[in-house]
Amino acid sequence: MALSKIFRSFINNGLRYGNSTLERRRIRLINIFNATGAIIVLTFFSINLIVGSIGHGFLVLSGLLIVTVPVVVLNSKGRTDIAKYYLTICALLFYNAVAYKSVFQLNNRDNGFFLIGFSTMIIALFDNPAKTIIFFLTAVSAVMVKYVRIVQFSVAGLENDIMSMVNLIIGFICVYFFTDIFKIDLIKNEKRARSFAKKLERQKFLVQSERDELIYNKKLLRTTIDNLPVFITMMDTRGRFIIVNSSFEKALKLEIEEIEGKSYDEVLGSRVSRLAKPLFEKCLAGIDVEINHPIFFPSGEIIHAFGKYTPLVNNRGRVTHVLAFVTDIRKLKKTERKLREINASKDKILSILSHDLRGPLNSLSGLLDYSKDLDPSVFDKLMESIKNQVGTLNFTLDNVLSWVKTQLGGFSAHPKMVDPAKLVKNSLDLYHERFREKSIIVENELKEGRYVKIDSDHMDIVMRNLISNAIKFTPLGGKITIGAQQGKSQMKLSIKDSGVGMSNELITQIMAGINMEKPHTSPGTNGEKGTGLGLNFCNDILKLNHATMEIKSRPDEGTEVVICILTS
Repeated sequence: MALSKIFRSFINNGLRYGNSTLERRRIRLINIFNATGAIIVLTFFSINLIVGSIGHGFLVLSGLLIVTVPVVVLNSKGRTDIAKYYLTICALLFYNAVAYKSVFQLNNRDNGFFLIGFSTMIIALFDNPAKTIIFFLTAVSAVMVKYVRIVQFSVAGLENDIMSMVNLIIGFICVYFFTDIFKIDLIKNEKRARSFAKKLERQKFLVQSERDELIYNKKLLRTTIDNLPVFITMMDTRGRFIIVNSSFEKALKLEIEEIEGKSYDEVLGSRVSRLAKPLFEKCLAGIDVEINHPIFFPSGEIIHAFGKYTPLVNNRGRVTHVLAFVTDIRKLKKTERKLREINASKDKILSILSHDLRGPLNSLSGLLDYSKDLDPSVFDKLMESIKNQVGTLNFTLDNVLSWVKTQLGGFSAHPKMVDPAKLVKNSLDLYHERFREKSIIVENELKEGRYVKIDSDHMDIVMRNLISNAIKFTPLGGKITIGAQQGKSQMKLSIKDSGVGMSNELITQIMAGINMEKPHTSPGTNGEKGTGLGLNFCNDILKLNHATMEIKSRPDEGTEVVICILTS
């Protein structure tokens, strides 16, 4: 294992300095030839020691120091051109030295054929003209050694084969042409391979560029659809999600990876699937389909879906995919309901102004027109009636204007510590004449010095409305009781009358607030008129002050209104 690693390191010595594939291969060849030469030197050294030719053996061994070691050093320092010339020339000189020594000692060693193999290295390492010159010198050296050997052996009377010189020359010629042809073919094939590799590299670059562009476009598409405030999905003809945006992820509370690739009935649940299936099937038939329904997702998320299913058709007219885009219009629906309520409120105010306020004004106008023709006593009686109507008109206008302010958003509460007993007393003084007219007994159990936290103007409006309402529906000789119950954090203030009472249905309508379909109004026990806004309006402005109102009543058994107000 260690020898294999050392040999691999020896063969790859200096490769990092090669600027091209051909140069790196030649560096490897230099190392291979150098290693081969070293092995041959060591082999011949061993053989010479065995046969007893010690001097000749050490001469051969000197080749390691003269050739092998310097070539290794030159290659390791990146001097590869110098290394191949040094290896070739030194090897050739070393061969000649060893060969001529052997010839002159009449040793029967024919080393000429060694240079035939050496010449193949020359063709591989060099290009013309250096290749031809060095190859020719190598061939001449081999032939000269052969010629001197023949002469020496002939002089010594030893036999030698002249035909071997002819074979040697033929061998060099064959090596030069055949090896060169093979080398040229290899170089051409390498160039073709390199050209093909460049084409592959270009194609790889183009493919990578297209892949990068595709990834970028996919990311761009994903970013775009994820930032749109609508639900977008594309499905195949089997109903499987090909792509969905983050709106689905948020609504379904699932990761996108858990949605894409699955069918809509797997992801959306049976309830939504029953709604989606007929739309999807119509779309597969090539029909655009609109959706406008509430949708209840399995995650518990609820939306009001408004959108469209659109078939995507190929050039053959065949539906390949279904594109669906849906937006949640819950806010629009809420705005629609709000607009309807505002429109209903507008109708109410117009109705009140056109009917309930016109009567007193017409009466006053008629009285003024005929005032000169009336007896003074009759005029005084009529004036008393008109005065009451004007008072009702004034109170109604106050309620209507305050209610309009709530609708326009300009009605806000500013709670502070208020003594309700003083406000109640002011309201009772205001309606003193009406109590006298209907002979109503008033029991006020409120005591001063106990405070609640409420907007004083709002409290005044509530008390005037509640007391006015109690007077309106209490018969002649009836009774109104005002009381209070103090708690730890709140006070319960009650206005109880002995009037006509009201049904549970009417109480429910009143507690629904002033934005009901039609305000309920009925004449009082003495024919008094109203707008139907009083109790509704009280309920709404008490909510602004974090207070509550409760109505306890039965038909013909009177009514008790209890308001609960915080004390701090």
